[in-house]
Amino acid sequence: MLTRKIAHYASKLALRQQAARLRCIVFIFVYTQKKQPYLKWVFMYSSRKLLKGRHSLNNHFYAITICSYNKTPLFYNFQAACIAAKTIQKFQDNGAVNTICYTLMPDHLHWLLQLQNKTLSEIMRQYKSMTTVKINKLTHSQGQIWQTNYYEHLIRDESDLIHQARYIVANPLRAGLVTRVADYPFWNCIYLNPYR
Repeated sequence: MLTRKIAHYASKLALRQQAARLRCIVFIFVYTQKKQPYLKWVFMYSSRKLLKGRHSLNNHFYAITICSYNKTPLFYNFQAACIAAKTIQKFQDNGAVNTICYTLMPDHLHWLLQLQNKTLSEIMRQYKSMTTVKINKLTHSQGQIWQTNYYEHLIRDESDLIHQARYIVANPLRAGLVTRVADYPFWNCIYLNPYR
């Protein structure tokens, strides 16, 4: 019966015209106030299509979020977390970015940076590649460490920059990992001294 309902709704959607921009359609049950389920469709857009018009600007600030593959809490491993944090410092030392702040959570990375001489996609590709090779070598495994995509936010003004920095630094507090930011080992911010 469910298969018939899905086929019925899919035929009504006239997806032939939209097929080029849609990756898939997910059907979910939504319960009304009378506890009667009805079928609802949710469009999942292809992330490759979302990246199509993306371009980055040198000397602009970006807040980046990268998630580990399948949201695996990979960075509970202290050595893996050290590799990810040291790689951020290498990008800073090489002059590719100016890191304002970052916080490495167990399953994702928040990174606020200013681009210097490379595009954002080059930075993300190189960062993911370098950390994947090193962490796979550390754990004697092969495979993907990061999700293929990342979230970016172009910083609009100084107040947005400060807001994003505060959000990133306070992430371990909100997650309940520590009671003081200074107690969390994998973060840095040019605006703060953790040992005040």
